[in-house]
Amino acid sequence: MGLLPNSRVCGHCGRGDTPFVILGERGWCCSACTPADKSETLPGGTKEYLNKIRTVRAEETPDSDESNASRAVTQLLRGRLLNEIGNLKSYDILFRIGSPMPGNIHS
Repeated sequence: MGLLPNSRVCGHCGRGDTPFVILGERGWCCSACTPADKSETLPGGTKEYLNKIRTVRAEETPDSDESNASRAVTQLLRGRLLNEIGNLKSYDILFRIGSPMPGNIHS
C-alpha cells in the first residue's frame, strides 16, 4: 500500500466521514470538498476496501474482483506500479494476461 496515500482521511480537507471520489494531487479527495462528475468518481465502498486491505495480512486480503471498489483500487495500484517502473510493456502484458478483462487472451 505504499504506492497510495493514507486512506483514512481526505488529503484536501482532512475529513474522515465522507466517501472518496477521486485520487488527486493531494491524495484521496472526498465528496464534501471535491466536486466530481458521477461518471468519474470512485465507486461506493472504496474507502472501506482501502482500510480493509491496509489492516489485514496479505493472506487475508479480499479478492480483487469482489466489488466495484476492489476493481477500482486494483486498477489504481496497477497504474501506479506501471508508472513507477516506467511503463515497461512486459509488466503491462502480464497484468492483461492475469486479469479477467474483456479482450483477455484467456477469455
